[in-house]
Amino acid sequence: MRLPFGIEVRRHRQVSHKRGVYRSAEVTAGEISDLVADWTVGCVVPDEVIRHNLTRVRARSREQYRNNPYVRKFMRMVVKNVPGPDGIGFQGRIKNLDGTDDVVANAVIEEAWAEWSLSKACDIEGRLTFPQQQHLFVNTAGIDGETVVRMLQGREFGPFGFALQFIDSELLDVHLDKELPNGNFIRLGIEYNQYNRPIAYHFLPPDRYMYRSAPMGIKHERVPASQIIHGFITEEVGQRRALPWTTTALLRLKMLGGLDEAALIHARLGASNVGFFEHDPESPPYKGDAKDRDGAPIEEFEPGTIRDLPPGVKFSGWDPQYPDKEYAPFHSAMLLGITCGFDVSYTGLSGDLSKTNFSSGRLGRLDEQDTYRYLQGWQISDFNWRVFLGWLDTQLILGNLKVKGVPFDVSRRRKYQRVEWQPRGWDGVDQLKEVQADVLRVEHGFDSRSAIIRRRGRDPQEVLNEIVLEDAAAEKKGKKFPRDGGSVEPTPSQEEKEEKEE
Repeated sequence: MRLPFGIEVRRHRQVSHKRGVYRSAEVTAGEISDLVADWTVGCVVPDEVIRHNLTRVRARSREQYRNNPYVRKFMRMVVKNVPGPDGIGFQGRIKNLDGTDDVVANAVIEEAWAEWSLSKACDIEGRLTFPQQQHLFVNTAGIDGETVVRMLQGREFGPFGFALQFIDSELLDVHLDKELPNGNFIRLGIEYNQYNRPIAYHFLPPDRYMYRSAPMGIKHERVPASQIIHGFITEEVGQRRALPWTTTALLRLKMLGGLDEAALIHARLGASNVGFFEHDPESPPYKGDAKDRDGAPIEEFEPGTIRDLPPGVKFSGWDPQYPDKEYAPFHSAMLLGITCGFDVSYTGLSGDLSKTNFSSGRLGRLDEQDTYRYLQGWQISDFNWRVFLGWLDTQLILGNLKVKGVPFDVSRRRKYQRVEWQPRGWDGVDQLKEVQADVLRVEHGFDSRSAIIRRRGRDPQEVLNEIVLEDAAAEKKGKKFPRDGGSVEPTPSQEEKEEKEE
């Protein structure tokens, strides 16, 4: 039976009202339309993303590191600025019960650590010092997304009984997932307990590269988690492993490399050929000055030469216009996206200073330094601290740390863990202006000398000792250096001068 017109209208209005309610609850990023039909609408847990992409993306990241100058430059920037040329150092901060510095214990631990880290006894292969291992740790993490290091403890591992072994992360079987009888489970090659805490790591044998994939029945080596340093940056909840730092930029890097190669070849061809000869088939064969490898005649011209061509021969010039004026802006735009993926400044990665002034260069450098500070904190917590604690425990157990022939008390282990890490710092862009600002901060009580010295990558106690020795030596020679000269009047910075000129 047909409904009255009024009822039909009311139903229509009711449906329209509901649609309006549903639509008002949506956001533009959640819309479903033809424009975003290929945009994912399902959430994928990090484990699935890593399981299906890690091996392939890591292989491409390694290939780009070996062949792409921008990836190589990026990793060099990271290595030079995160651990720095000399690595991240530390200073003992061990205290006595009365709160005073335990000078003797600090000196013993610092001296033993320096001997271990610089004698290459820290490397199971005897090739790397600890600063070099710090370089390798962060470089590998950038290329592979993670770094795996095994701590080996025992008298058979050198005079300190402690050494590090770097393991290729490809050997940590990303496809190994298993439920174990004891309630533990394995995900991405890592064994966990019921609280999701790593218990052990399962590695493929070193000859794994003989196979395209792990063959059935292959035996994994199980290594307790207490021996493994698994360094990666956790960015998602539930993340157990990580993709390379280059991941978001890899496609652009590959395409940009292809563009550069094509442009270079095209430019070389354009520079190598001036044109072609067209000849009438009914005319006598054109011989030219010589022949190329295929037997075709070629003509050699000297600059400014004009020749009379034989009858039936016509010259067609070739003047390619590519790379044209649009190439450089497009290349810069693509490289800008790559620098965003790397989280470094465009100027630092490209070396292009044509569009940089003092102000923009300073802002880019300061933002880049914040990235390096973030990575320094990660490396200290994930690598340096783990190594130091393992080294310290071994030295205390073996009795290698002594004062007047008496070994340190093992039961006071926590006391000897008090150290302060000192990463590298950076000089300011406008150093005079920044030093003047530091002086004013100290004078007005907004900062301390120690904090300012640490920001520049130095140890305050070491600087003070150097100043005392320097002043004593100068006094013996009748010299005196000015100290605490009072307030310093700030002078206009280069940035302020540029703004005033504009």
